[in-house]
Amino acid sequence: MKTPDLQTAFARLFLNALCRAGVRHLVMSPGARSMPLALALEAEPALQAHVVIDERDAAFFALGIARATGTPAAVLSTSGTAPAHWLPAILEASASRLPLVLLSADRPWEQQAAGAAQTIAQLPLFEPHVRATYEVGEAHPSARALASTARIAARAVASTHWPDPGPVHVNLRYRRPLEPRQQSPEDSGGGWQQTWERLLESGPAHVHRSNQTPSEDMVALLAKRISDARRPIVLVGPQLGPLDVSARLGVALDRLWKLTGMPILAESTSDTRYGAETPRIGAFDTFLRVPHVLPPPDLVIELGLTALSTVTNTWIGRATGRTRVCVSPWGWFDPNGTAAAMLQADPAELLERVLVRFGQRTVPGDPSWIGAFDHADKSARENADRLCQRGWHDGVVARELVDSLPVGAHLVIGNSMPVRDLDTWCPPSSKCFHVMHQRGIAGIDGLVAGAAGSAIASGAPTALLLGDIAAQHDLGGFASARLARTPLVIVVVHNGGGRIFQELPVARQASLAGAIERSLVTPQGITFGPVAALFDLPYHRVTSRSALRRALAEAFQSDGATLVEATVPSEAGRQARAELALGVAGALASPGES
Repeated sequence: MKTPDLQTAFARLFLNALCRAGVRHLVMSPGARSMPLALALEAEPALQAHVVIDERDAAFFALGIARATGTPAAVLSTSGTAPAHWLPAILEASASRLPLVLLSADRPWEQQAAGAAQTIAQLPLFEPHVRATYEVGEAHPSARALASTARIAARAVASTHWPDPGPVHVNLRYRRPLEPRQQSPEDSGGGWQQTWERLLESGPAHVHRSNQTPSEDMVALLAKRISDARRPIVLVGPQLGPLDVSARLGVALDRLWKLTGMPILAESTSDTRYGAETPRIGAFDTFLRVPHVLPPPDLVIELGLTALSTVTNTWIGRATGRTRVCVSPWGWFDPNGTAAAMLQADPAELLERVLVRFGQRTVPGDPSWIGAFDHADKSARENADRLCQRGWHDGVVARELVDSLPVGAHLVIGNSMPVRDLDTWCPPSSKCFHVMHQRGIAGIDGLVAGAAGSAIASGAPTALLLGDIAAQHDLGGFASARLARTPLVIVVVHNGGGRIFQELPVARQASLAGAIERSLVTPQGITFGPVAALFDLPYHRVTSRSALRRALAEAFQSDGATLVEATVPSEAGRQARAELALGVAGALASPGES
C-alpha cells in the first residue's frame, strides 16, 4: 500500500472508519476546503458518492437516504456559509429522529476570529439541534491522533442512533496545501505510516447498542387501560424514524385489531394506513367535523408524532379526565399537556407484549362504538368517491397518483394541502406502498431533493406529490432528481399558490380576501415547463383526469425523473372539501343509512 501524505492519510482514515461504522452514502457539494475528504473517496469504493451542488438540497437529499434506508447518510461541505444551508434539513432530521452525519470542512485555528475569508465559528453552528458535535483537529503524526480520528468517526455514527436518533456534526480542520502531495519530512518521520496502515486494517471499535425493552409496569398499565375501556381508539400519527419502524408497527396493529377490534385511526403519514391486513379508519378528519357524530373516547393510545388533524385533537380534548396514553421511543409529544401517561418505549414491541398478556381472549369494548366508527368512515368514503368520480380538483390528483403507484413504491408527500388531500381523498387499502413525509417540522423545504435521495438509495419506484409553491421553493432539487435511475415521478399540483392559507379563520372575512391572496396565498403565475427544460426532464402538463392517468402510466414506465404538472382550478379543492363536509353531515344525520 502506497502511503499518502499525512493530511490525506487522516482524511482516508476518517472515511474508512465512517464506512466501517455503517455509512454507505456521502452527499457532497463542491468546495476547496473539503478537498482532502472529497479526493479520499476514491479509496473507499463501498462509500457511494453523490454530488449535489446546492448545500441545502444536499442535506435534504441525505435526509431522503436516511429515511429510506434507516442508515446514516453523510453530507460534506466546504467552510463558511456553506454548512449554514444545512439547517432546515437538520431541524427536520432532529424532529423526525433520522440519522445524519454532517461533515463541515474548516480552516486552521489561527484563521478563526481574525477576518479570514470564508471563516466563521462553525462548532456551535447547529446547537441545540444536533445530538453531538465533534471536532477532528489538524493532522498530526502521533499514534493517539491517528486513533482518535477513527474513534471520532465511529462515535459520530453511533451518536446518530443512540440514545436519541438524529443528526450529528463533525467539524474537520484542513490546512493548505489541500490536495495530495509528495511527502514532506514531517510526513516521513515518526513511523506513523505503520500505525495508519494498522488502523485501516482493523478499523475502529464496533458499537453494540442496547434496545429499550418496555418495562413490566408499562405493559401492565396499557393492558389494564385497554381492558377497562369501553370507547378506545388507537391514533397513529406521523412515523418517527425510517421505514422499517412503521413496518413493524403495522404488523403489531394488525394483531391488536384482530384481538380487540378497536378502531385504528391511521394518518397517511403513519405509513400504517396502506397495505395492512386489517381495517384502518382513514376518514376521521372528515366525519369528526360533524358535531356530536361520536362521543369522545375514554382511551386514546397515541403512537408517533402528534397527529396532524386538529379536528381529531379537538374531539379528543372534549373527553372528561385524562384519556390519552402517548407511546414513543423518543421525545415528548404532548403539546397540550393533557396526557395521562407518557410511555417511552418502542410502540411495536410494547403492543406485542400487551397482546401476549391478553393471550387469545378478545378484549370487549362497546360494540355500538365500533359500529358507529365503521358507519361514519363508510359514509365519508362513499361521499369522497362520488366527488372524485365527477370532478377535477386537488383530491382527484392525489387519488389518481395513489391508484397509479406500483406495489412497493414510495410516496413522498408534501406538507400544507397535499398531505391533507391524501388523508381526505385516499382511503386506506390493502395496496402495499410506503408513505414518506417531512412532518417533523412540517416545512416545505427540500421536498424534491429529499424524494430524489430516497429514490436513489432505495431503488424503489418513487413519487412525490407537492404544491406549486413548494416546488418553486426547491427548484434546485430538480438537479438532484436528474441523478435518479429508477422511476421518480414528481407531481406538482398547480392550484395557484398556497391554498392552505384559505383554511385559516381569517380567510372567512371577505374584506381581507385581497390581502390574504397577495400576502399569504401568493399565486406566482408561472408554469413548470421551463423548469423541466432547464434540467432536461420529461414533462407533462395535464388539465384532466384522463390526461393525468396517461402521464402517470408513462412516467412509471420510464427510468429516471419525470415532472407532471397537474393544473386544477384554484378554488376547486376548497369547494370539493366543502361539498364533502355537507354530504357526510347529511349521511350521518340519519343513523344506519349511508
